[in-house]
Amino acid sequence: MPAPAVVKEGHLAPYRDQVWFSEPDPAEAAFIRRHESLLEDLVLRVLSSPDGLRYLEEQLQPEETAADAPPRSPEPDPEPDPEFARRARLERALSVDFALTRSAGVVLTAVAPAHPLASLLPSTLFGRCTTDDLLTVLTRFAQTRLFTDPAARGQWEYVRRALADFGYHLTDRGLRRGRNPVETTLTYSASKDRAAIAILHRELEGDAAAQVRAVIVTDFIEHGNHRGLAGEPAGALRVFELLAADEVTRELHPILLTARHLRVRAEDAPALAARLQSLLATDVTVVEAPGATRDLQVAEAGRSGLVAAVSELIRLGVVRALVGTRGLLGEGWDCPSVNTLIDLTAVATSTGTQQLRGRTLRLDPAWPGKVAHNWSVACLIPSGVELDSDVETKRLRRRHGHLWGLSADDDTRVVSGLEHALPSAALTALESVLDKVDGATVARINDETLLHARTRAQTRIDWRIGEPWGSQEREVVSIRTAPEARMLRTGPVLGAAVPMTFGFSAAGIAAGMVALGAVGALSLPVGAGIGVAALGATLSTAVLYGSSVLRALRRLRDPASLYEGAAVAVARGLHDAGRIRALDSAAIQVRSHGDEEFWIEVAGTAPERRLIADAVKELFSSAESPRFLLRVDQGVFDGSGPVRDRIRSLVDRAVPGRRLLPVPRALSRRRADAEGFAARWREAVGHCELHELQGTKGLALLRIARSTPSLLEHSEPRRRVWG
Repeated sequence: MPAPAVVKEGHLAPYRDQVWFSEPDPAEAAFIRRHESLLEDLVLRVLSSPDGLRYLEEQLQPEETAADAPPRSPEPDPEPDPEFARRARLERALSVDFALTRSAGVVLTAVAPAHPLASLLPSTLFGRCTTDDLLTVLTRFAQTRLFTDPAARGQWEYVRRALADFGYHLTDRGLRRGRNPVETTLTYSASKDRAAIAILHRELEGDAAAQVRAVIVTDFIEHGNHRGLAGEPAGALRVFELLAADEVTRELHPILLTARHLRVRAEDAPALAARLQSLLATDVTVVEAPGATRDLQVAEAGRSGLVAAVSELIRLGVVRALVGTRGLLGEGWDCPSVNTLIDLTAVATSTGTQQLRGRTLRLDPAWPGKVAHNWSVACLIPSGVELDSDVETKRLRRRHGHLWGLSADDDTRVVSGLEHALPSAALTALESVLDKVDGATVARINDETLLHARTRAQTRIDWRIGEPWGSQEREVVSIRTAPEARMLRTGPVLGAAVPMTFGFSAAGIAAGMVALGAVGALSLPVGAGIGVAALGATLSTAVLYGSSVLRALRRLRDPASLYEGAAVAVARGLHDAGRIRALDSAAIQVRSHGDEEFWIEVAGTAPERRLIADAVKELFSSAESPRFLLRVDQGVFDGSGPVRDRIRSLVDRAVPGRRLLPVPRALSRRRADAEGFAARWREAVGHCELHELQGTKGLALLRIARSTPSLLEHSEPRRRVWG
């Protein structure tokens, strides 16, 4: 039974998941900038060298092998087009190793933007050069060029030592990925401790400040790796010192509880020692020491008894903030009074994530209206630093992918993923920071989050506890349309098709009138027959294409029907291929979110709906190395025939451009499956053309497909919906 169902039945407390972002401390930022400088030096000394540029060129322009060469024609070969030949070699390289070729392309544009090959790289596929791109190319260059060349032994050692600072260990046996110190710096940044203080300030300004009972959970008492970390070692001890020193949070009478520590503020030590002594019925003494905190020493009490006693202090409101480790405060710890979780751990597994959130969801007899707030904290590299690290955002996405919650934008929907923790404006601000957009700031993400935050009382109302609810779970693929990225070129095609249709009609009428006017020159039966035939052909053409134009206009007003038809074609194609059972007609629905965003929702059993959603996502993604492409941009014309094909050809010349969708891998294993999918597309959407990528023509089509923008929503293309 998923947590939302239990909440709606009133057996768990309603809740909100939220995220707070921070930036590295100055000392940590200096450590990261040293790595940025080291990487820049690596690029200048290795990849910007003549040998490095030559390596990039060879990755993008591989030599043609006998298998790549097209069959010889008896006719003499035409004069070769150098640019076409370069594009063909680039497409072959992408087909052989898409990831490496793409990385080589973006690195080339970064180190040599004026290079002739840079103009061949479409921006939709070859975007910004990331740290991962640079490291990928550097490691492959070192393995294939430097290691095998005795004369380059010195450069090999230089690159090997430098890459070790990024967690890559190059050996004569290959590449091994180790702990990245930049990732460690972000994961255990001291800024996360201050973020925990800021979150508590926010909670104590809210509508339920008097009821706040908070727990801050860390991975360790002290983290052993100090590289790049500022001040004291990361862990529960460090965050407690901040909590105890802050003027606001010290009023919560915080306590630190770990396997080896029981620590409180010096001012609170006598009173809390007396309380614990009463609860445990054993001696509790204060260990005097300099500083603002004191350790409490318990004479005879097991760890479980001490945890229970501290939980009782939280229930009584004597202690309102607890700091501890995941090992002690994870599964098995029962304290219903806790209603605020601040997660400073690196856990992202399904079990670990849900166990931690479960600490705050128990009903509290002392607060019937309890609402829980569960916070995650992530540290991001600022947009002004070129170095990238996606470790924090990947962890966030994995963690929240295991959780259900009310959408931050629409409280009527229960969703998984970051969308239930961040509103769409905050997600956009997050993507801007990750994409290194000028002027993007981490503070803007938090501002947008707080601007759209709900009070605890409103969250309880939003959950609609006790109202009827549905239990269906659905996979969602999110589509974001734009004028340059639409599935059908409906508007331009109509602009050309309408005058052509009526032009043919006018020509037919004129021909009929001429024929009728020629009755004097021909016998009456012959002239009348010609005129009637011409007028009949004109009327049938007008009716035939008028209906196509009307259908296209209806689709233009309701683009959701196009995406629903596409998903239905995928599902039916998978059924025909024997991959899934036949789906109910209501299993696929499309919902619009504004004018440009559409959610394709797929119901059914978990394996089947995931298979369909994965295939739909692949269909609308940018093409990488598909076996088949489906041309769909002329779908306003249904059926085929000599006249239809002629008009379609004329429209195609009048409106340049293509929309070529990659046929999903699940439908490309056999040609019969791909042809069956194309047939299903014609039934559900309209005209299409299936192309198997072979020879020169296939490479040309693939180049067009790869230069076409993706239709997927950029930040959260996949999610789940419940209810």
